[in-house]
Amino acid sequence: MLHPQQPSPEHHSATDVVRSPAREILYPSVDLSVITERLKEHNEGAGLGPTLGRLIVEMIHELVEQSPNSTVAPRHLMAEAVREEDSQRDAARHQLEGEMVPILAAVGLKVGPIQGTWQFSGVGRNFDSRELSLHIEDATRFSEYLAALDPSSISPSQKRGLSALYLTLCQQLTRDYDLSTSDDRLLSLVSAAASMVEHYQRLDLPTKRLETYLQAIRGRYLKTYVEAEKLQLDKPLEQGDGYRLLWHRDTTPERLQSEWNKVLTVLGALGANENARPMYETARKTARHAIDTSITEVSRWNATAGATYMAQKQPFLNILATVKSRMSEF
Repeated sequence: MLHPQQPSPEHHSATDVVRSPAREILYPSVDLSVITERLKEHNEGAGLGPTLGRLIVEMIHELVEQSPNSTVAPRHLMAEAVREEDSQRDAARHQLEGEMVPILAAVGLKVGPIQGTWQFSGVGRNFDSRELSLHIEDATRFSEYLAALDPSSISPSQKRGLSALYLTLCQQLTRDYDLSTSDDRLLSLVSAAASMVEHYQRLDLPTKRLETYLQAIRGRYLKTYVEAEKLQLDKPLEQGDGYRLLWHRDTTPERLQSEWNKVLTVLGALGANENARPMYETARKTARHAIDTSITEVSRWNATAGATYMAQKQPFLNILATVKSRMSEF
């Protein structure tokens, strides 16, 4: 548990101290790694896998305890286990939030749920995720907190916490926020992003991904950028793992066609937005390189590659040739 230090007024400026009704919290003393590690621990136990495992164990225990003549169906037992798991995870979440709120409020952050719903077959209801993440609630206060951190005295632990927060916020931009609506959390993050980049650089922390997302938001192509990133069109082919763009190595004709259709769709969307021109040029060069590489590799398949590859050779070449022809439009 993080214990805020009492400030020494003679050694710290007014901007270094956050006043709350109960106590004063010194900005440089706040170590977010304590919070991010607690959240990670909580989420590891609240994820789909561990939760489903506990539900199954609970149902098995109930079945074992039931008499052979019991009329209670496994579906009812699973539904009851879900309700109990819901209750326990709600209690754990509220306890965790209660522990963190004073510190987080002081630096302009808050704990919020990760959006997600699971469907358990046979239970007849959805199961909302109880995983938690950090969100920026007060962009001004968060920027003041970052400004108060001194590069010469910041601890490795504090850097870990800030890095974890950075990754979380980047993930939220691509997963949790809807750019088509006025999401207050997104607006707060965007308003704080420029300041975050400045102060993270000052503290020798990475910022490139956030800078890229911020540019895409301003240019109104973040959603398309994320799709391009998933396809690894955001970097030259030799800098990625190459697998996503070289689907012919392990796929079916149907999937090969589907994946390259995604590439063509992304190229079309990027090309239609003048603000995305640098990203478009990178994606176009990467896609052209990948389609040429794919055609060359498939053309070289021979009997030693095996019957499956040979059976797919011509269908693959037909698909790739059509894609290359369509790519000439870009």
